[in-house]
Amino acid sequence: KGQIHMASNLHMAHILNSWGQSNKAYELLKPLKESIPEESLDLLHALAYFGGNYEMVVELAAPCYQENPSFEIAFYNAVAFASLGDIKSCIGWLQCARSEAMPNLKEQLQKEEFDRVRDDTLFKEFEKLL
Repeated sequence: KGQIHMASNLHMAHILNSWGQSNKAYELLKPLKESIPEESLDLLHALAYFGGNYEMVVELAAPCYQENPSFEIAFYNAVAFASLGDIKSCIGWLQCARSEAMPNLKEQLQKEEFDRVRDDTLFKEFEKLL
């Protein structure tokens, strides 16, 4: 359960994900969440996002963005917070995605995951800025 074990599991998760077996990759990494190096958390974060585990995405939101500030991570975080009904955090992450020059942000806001916060004043104000 040392570094070699972790490295081999991360490598296997990357392989599984590249083979289209993201659920298996997620299940492989999920129990190792506490010991995954920060520079590799983005894989678990993306697998959680695509698997619809928004609680895990929220849990990994800040460390993943701190390690790799990108519009993808910011947007995944925004979707997760929106799905859980946290409008303030959702808007904060959408602002990060916008500041990271996310393409097609306005179109992405049409995703059903934003339905829970779509009628909120903060969300509407953010949309007007785009």
